[in-house]
Amino acid sequence: MTEQLTSPAHRPTVWTLTSSKTRNDPWGEITLVARMTGPDDHVRTVPAYWDGGQTWRFRLSSPVPGTYQLVTESSDASDAGLHGQSAVLSVSAVPASESNPLYRHGPINPVGRHLEHADGTPFHWLADTWWMLMSERVSWPDGFKHLVGFRREQGFTVGQVVVGFQPDTTPFDGRDANAGGSPWHEGYSSINPGFFQRADLRIEHMVEAGILPCILGGWGYHMLFMGKERMISHWRYLVARYGAFPVVWCLAGEGAMGYYLSKDLQGDIRRLQESWPDVTRAVQAADPWRRPVTLHCRQTSWDDTTNPEILDFHMTQAGHLPNAIKKSIELLAVGRDRYSDKVIINSEPPYEGHSGTNWADVQRYSFWSSMLSGASGFTYGAAGVFQANDRDRPTGNRPDGGAFDHVFWDDAIHFDGARQVASAHELLVSLNHHLFEVHPEWASIKLRGGHEAYPLAPRAYAAGIPGKVRVIYMPVRWYHWDGPLVRDLEPGVKYKAAYLETDNLKRHEIGVVTGDANGEWTGPTLPHMYDWVLLMEAV
Repeated sequence: MTEQLTSPAHRPTVWTLTSSKTRNDPWGEITLVARMTGPDDHVRTVPAYWDGGQTWRFRLSSPVPGTYQLVTESSDASDAGLHGQSAVLSVSAVPASESNPLYRHGPINPVGRHLEHADGTPFHWLADTWWMLMSERVSWPDGFKHLVGFRREQGFTVGQVVVGFQPDTTPFDGRDANAGGSPWHEGYSSINPGFFQRADLRIEHMVEAGILPCILGGWGYHMLFMGKERMISHWRYLVARYGAFPVVWCLAGEGAMGYYLSKDLQGDIRRLQESWPDVTRAVQAADPWRRPVTLHCRQTSWDDTTNPEILDFHMTQAGHLPNAIKKSIELLAVGRDRYSDKVIINSEPPYEGHSGTNWADVQRYSFWSSMLSGASGFTYGAAGVFQANDRDRPTGNRPDGGAFDHVFWDDAIHFDGARQVASAHELLVSLNHHLFEVHPEWASIKLRGGHEAYPLAPRAYAAGIPGKVRVIYMPVRWYHWDGPLVRDLEPGVKYKAAYLETDNLKRHEIGVVTGDANGEWTGPTLPHMYDWVLLMEAV
């Protein structure tokens, strides 16, 4: 009998089948796909995932309304419960009442240097770092829903989350497990659907809350333990289970980072770099929805794989030490020179509160300097949150040492840097940041000597839309209040100018300004010694 399925465009629905056979390792022994023929006669091959026992499921979605015919093919054609089964999926238009942007506007794709929904609506990436939030250390439902809701209310749009073996752990030490167990059974004997059944609840809730899941398959070094073929199998499973959702794929965290206690660190790095292209191609081949693929990195995604050209967008990471902001700008400059037409995300700036450092002032500096230097998006992180450190169930020690931070996730979500970064993000969204051009020549600031005293010598960061809007960030300069020198102002264009306090965006109006005969204008004295944004909007 042909099963009848319905769903609105973009929203997934599930088709369940029962195998006629009992197997020891169903996911490892057979494959199951459905040929899905759409109203335009285009055929896509949709993979199924094993969900325990004799149960297999297809999670299905389509962006285009219409009727879709599905017929299954199993690698074991004698399995009457799986092979040759049929269904009809009727996809309706997105309802006018749909308020979730991920479903109203559709999944996310990179278009040039910015991200867009399927309908062309710009998507602005502001992520929080949730590496270990598939574990039970942030409880389901209360803890997880509280965290997701709090970040969504602040204005975050993405969660970077590992759905597999996590960072800072040894395989099967229990910290990667949830109530359903570890992602794989001991010794990687077979994949464990119980883990993913629990993860389903969290991924689906993220999407329903309007938070885009950036799904990582694990931390890079885990491929050294499980092997490339099992990592590919793990990724085929993720694609089958979650690809129908609006998601983006991130192959791994710190893709080419060797294990903490490696005996051959350089060899491990090389083996990881050489393996990721095969994993990338396997993900892309398995995914009928063609969700974007990237790679979190030690410093840059293009250095952590031997074939970065097949990634859909790129990431950088400058780490958490005092030189991190300087390094962020340097990495972005390299990336923008090499990939002038691709999205680059600052995917791991200094975490707030990490080792008792990197507080709100560092978060502001990191955000503004990145977003005005060519970053297409920004990822925030907080100590206690990224590792899901719970007061009753602490995360514990890294394999090579002690614990990271003595702060708990439900306290750390209130670090004020998150609020300040989210407010800054909201401002840039309102100014159409996706259309911004980087123009460091637009502004400069003075410094009364003492450059050597700063980890990064303060300078002006400027970007905007010529003739329409300019945004200039000025880091704090000790005992210095001079306004910036603004250059290359367009003849005849008048700008309404204001200084913005960076911790609350309170405006200090300057008035309407124009350039002199040389196209220059000098801002007035800063109201007080702080870091500031100069906002100039054409009138």
